[in-house]
Amino acid sequence: MPATVGSRFGTYEIQALLGSGGMGEVYRARDLELGRTVAIKFLRPEVAEDAERLGRFRREAQLLAAVNHPHIAQIYGIAEGELAGAPGRKVQGLVIELVEGKSLDEREWKPATAVRDALTIALQIADALDAAHAKGIVHRDLKPGNVKITGGGAVKVLDFGVAAVAHDAPVGEGLTQTATRAGAVIGTPGYMSPEQVRGEPIDKRSDIWAFGCVLYELLTGRRAFHGGTVADTQASVLNDEIDWAPLPADTPAEVRRLLKRCLEKDAAQRLRDIGDVRLLIDDALRDCEESANAPIRPRQPRRTALTAAVIAAGIVVIVGAFVYSRPNAPPPESVRLSVSTPPRFLPNLSAAVSLDGRQLAFVATDESGRSMLWVRALSSTEARALPGTGDAVHPFWSPDNRSLGFVSEGKLKRVDLAAGAVQVVTDAVRSGGSWSRDNVILFHRDYVSGLWAIPATGGTPTAATELNAAEGERHAWPQFLPDGKRFLYFSTNNDPAKSGIYVGSLDSKERTFLLATNYRAFYAQPGYLFFVRGETLMAQPFDLQRARLTGEPERVADGIWVSQAAAQASFTVSETGVIAYVTSALWNTQLAWFDRQGRLLGVVGPPDRYYGAAPEISPDGTRVAVARGLWPGEDIWLLGATDGTSARLTFGPEPDSAPAWSQDGNRVLYQEGGELRVVNADGSGTSEVVESGLSLMSSLDWSTDGRFVFYCRPGENGLPDIWVLPLDGERPGAPFIQSPSTEYAPQLSPDGRWLAYTSNESGREQVYVERFPEGGSKRQISYDGGAQPRWRGDGKELFYVGIDARVMAVPVSGSTALEAGVPVALFQSRMPGASYTSAGHTYDVTADGQRFLANVTVTELGPPITIITNWTAALRK
Repeated sequence: MPATVGSRFGTYEIQALLGSGGMGEVYRARDLELGRTVAIKFLRPEVAEDAERLGRFRREAQLLAAVNHPHIAQIYGIAEGELAGAPGRKVQGLVIELVEGKSLDEREWKPATAVRDALTIALQIADALDAAHAKGIVHRDLKPGNVKITGGGAVKVLDFGVAAVAHDAPVGEGLTQTATRAGAVIGTPGYMSPEQVRGEPIDKRSDIWAFGCVLYELLTGRRAFHGGTVADTQASVLNDEIDWAPLPADTPAEVRRLLKRCLEKDAAQRLRDIGDVRLLIDDALRDCEESANAPIRPRQPRRTALTAAVIAAGIVVIVGAFVYSRPNAPPPESVRLSVSTPPRFLPNLSAAVSLDGRQLAFVATDESGRSMLWVRALSSTEARALPGTGDAVHPFWSPDNRSLGFVSEGKLKRVDLAAGAVQVVTDAVRSGGSWSRDNVILFHRDYVSGLWAIPATGGTPTAATELNAAEGERHAWPQFLPDGKRFLYFSTNNDPAKSGIYVGSLDSKERTFLLATNYRAFYAQPGYLFFVRGETLMAQPFDLQRARLTGEPERVADGIWVSQAAAQASFTVSETGVIAYVTSALWNTQLAWFDRQGRLLGVVGPPDRYYGAAPEISPDGTRVAVARGLWPGEDIWLLGATDGTSARLTFGPEPDSAPAWSQDGNRVLYQEGGELRVVNADGSGTSEVVESGLSLMSSLDWSTDGRFVFYCRPGENGLPDIWVLPLDGERPGAPFIQSPSTEYAPQLSPDGRWLAYTSNESGREQVYVERFPEGGSKRQISYDGGAQPRWRGDGKELFYVGIDARVMAVPVSGSTALEAGVPVALFQSRMPGASYTSAGHTYDVTADGQRFLANVTVTELGPPITIITNWTAALRK
């Protein structure tokens, strides 16, 4: 959001950013009319344009307004006005009570009073839910992070942003009833009820389940259900029995019974009313033998026996009804399972489910750090690497499921799974393809032509689509439709309304536009088109014969990992409808400090979406400029190099990337869309455009004397070349390194005499150095592959990342003739896709060359791949 500290929004003055999430950002603000401090929630622009999520935002206002309770954060209203960076555009903000204090997951416990404290807090949560349920409101996302304790000890339940109105409860005055759609999985893993995990319709009993999870965690300090991944956690909710042993010995017996009733996996056997929960806790508190100073509400008549009898009778009736109404042969359920991957699985380089839905191919690194193809049968627990597929990316299956096509070293190749033989099909390939039943492969060759078709055995490619160069078109990511002639493909365009999925044909150059999207799409039986909006996987009925969409899109899964520059969402669908995807939250990365031996020295802030981060340390070493966010909503942020404090610097509508500091630390150079811009580091003023026509996700450098800027710009073949822009001379800039290959990641030495860069002219990415400004005296610095060069502050060392993700150091000397020593491996990094990013770099080094700030994966293990089978079962409910 374009809100800045000190700016005005209507009658409110923005004071600080409190937090951000998938829906939007929350700010502390001062109400200048009433003289109080409030919180204002703004939707992200891309969310505000989504009718469903905008409806959820407005519904939250309605829900909060319908409940006036001391343990629920109040709503003060919806304010409308303009924000800095969006003049003339009206923006709505939800003004809510600012709750000061710590959430439950931040609270420190005192063991001597843990049980009594836990029950006192739980009682107030139950009061809040009781009030919400009385209005027919189901929270759906109750968890410790959504419960705060104020300085006075009061409990406040927050964030009704995903709440819904129950079908079987009265609707509050002025509140419209909204159904919880079957198949829509909303909530937080570990606190979602089993029916929530399965995407079934839910009611207030899901809140009772979540309450039981929170109470268990309050009493034990550990989660009731957990796993190494989201899928593992969901499986634990569905299948695992709770370990009751960690409950404190002095936990009252009635509380133990209460927990078991709250956490019944079968909703029909679970407690039905949070009011009963509240009464049981009230009685348990009075029976606690521990002394406590915290005030307890006035004693009321005991009712434990009566309540228990009522609950028992209710359970008998419910269980009886459940047993007699249960069908003899229930329809098959939609199943989600997690497939573990080897270390350093690379989701940006894609995975593919075989057409019969029985095998999964994906790209991961081997023990040496080199990427290659792996295949796992879904009936097996082991994946196997395919020899001869080094540096592989973008796999796709043959129609008989016996071979794989893939891209490696700029060539289209195929491998036979049984024999292991690898064959080159054709040269000059940019991304993956599709293999028809007529044994034809459709692929993306380059940026200056469309898609091409070639026999799977090799031969001469023929053009399958034609680009409209005047509109800036590029075609990629084809998928043959079942007839083997027509195909889907993704096309970009200067006009965003024309970017999206098209239907083409080998028999004609005519095409049909299907829908606008930023990523590729898949067709699968029984007649659906799968695509991604934001981070949500959608399925929409597709009339295959007439090649048009029908009906409304359905939500299949949330949190899909998406590639920033490759127009690729990390999901794949077989012809039979088996879905595989990688969750974006599991691919959040961490900015971390390492020494030259690879020892972890500390981190900068929490893990976040630093997909194309390109971290850049300020000249004085106190700040880090970095791109943060989900493409295309990335912005440049400035972080404290030690304390991780953050301030947002850019607010442009286009993705912002590749920051570079001026030598005095007062300005930051960055790319916004295809423009090169400079902005003051203190956030004052407006950004200045200094150049246009850059490559998507370019890589930048600013000379230490401030005179030159280096950047990447497409050459005649559409591949990036390195250009130089004199800031004190005529504009535009001029090419400095041009070739038929790809050149990127320019880095000028501190003395301004040598330019280091990355090129794939040898068929593999290597680091080179050339003299500047006259050119010539070219030297190859890396030997066995390398990328991302970075100079030490005195120019006596040049660092780069090897093809195996090791950080390398090369001693350098000489001014008239460059003398480069033997590269020395410093440490193995955990940087995601370290050698495969045209964003420039995933690390930076301090001026003395002793510390490295790297954008690393949070875990040594690769994120699992989630598999969904029989996904349409959720739609039938």
